[in-house]
Amino acid sequence: MIKRSTVPLIKLGSRLLPSWLKSRLLSIVLRFSGQLWGGSTIISFTPTYVCNYKCPYCTINTKVNYSQKFPKESEHSWQEWVEALEGFPPSLIHFTGGEPLCYKELIPLMENMPAKHMISALATNIALQIDKLAALKSRKFFISTSFHPHMTDKESFGERVLKLKRAGFPISVSVVAYPELIPRIPEFKRYFEKEIGVRFVVNPYLDPQYRYTAEEAEIVSRYVPSRVKVGWAIEDYGPKQCVAGSKYFQLLPNGDVYTCYSGLYYATSPLHEGLCEDPSMFYLGNLFDGSFRPLTRPIRCTYPCSERCDHGYARVRPIKE
Repeated sequence: MIKRSTVPLIKLGSRLLPSWLKSRLLSIVLRFSGQLWGGSTIISFTPTYVCNYKCPYCTINTKVNYSQKFPKESEHSWQEWVEALEGFPPSLIHFTGGEPLCYKELIPLMENMPAKHMISALATNIALQIDKLAALKSRKFFISTSFHPHMTDKESFGERVLKLKRAGFPISVSVVAYPELIPRIPEFKRYFEKEIGVRFVVNPYLDPQYRYTAEEAEIVSRYVPSRVKVGWAIEDYGPKQCVAGSKYFQLLPNGDVYTCYSGLYYATSPLHEGLCEDPSMFYLGNLFDGSFRPLTRPIRCTYPCSERCDHGYARVRPIKE
């Protein structure tokens, strides 16, 4: 388990380091914490699929109607979640969504997290509950804010980022390289890094029906980490080994647990129907009905990983045969 004293060391660091650099260092520490601190368990927790935004590139709100299979908001109170989370070993918990702050009890859940767990990150569009978030007693976790120009302007969003930055949170801003937004990426990068003083991240547009043109791909590749392909998936059907299902989990609003983002999609998404011979291999049971059973060893898989987080957190390794 990661030591609770570690994050403040990165966060406070040298006073000579700029905020964006300290945020970058913390991001690296949290992403690879499972390797650095003895294989800590990492839980990517989606408390709700509800989102207050309707972005044209969102797979949840536009291309995949997850509400047909999962409740749109958590059916469980924060007290029930605290008890249920005792079913995991000491873990780093990353809140995501949907928009996690659409779950109205997220703040008390964060405030009352079982002591054996540590919140590592929150991915949010920071449009809701920002005052409550800024008032949290513990500000040790990383906030990854998602900027959506279709829903808000950079100045209004920047003000909210500054509020959380001044409250003491390490923070970054990300934007999706949606085709029509690509020409504005340099503008956004200058604004958030120079004027707001936070790290700016570009995420590829993930859509199996669309491929970047050569010109678009060239522009986007300047801002996306070189180890991540620009496109829908890392199209590798070769054998791989990872800790998804044993040290890395996807926890859903109704308590269902899946091995990884990609496994969740193969098992539930119409976009991935027929791509996997046995989608049930990715489902690990439910925390609330007692059926959850984690895997006891790394998984061997031949399916492509369609999510960057799977690579970072599940520690995917090719198998040479």
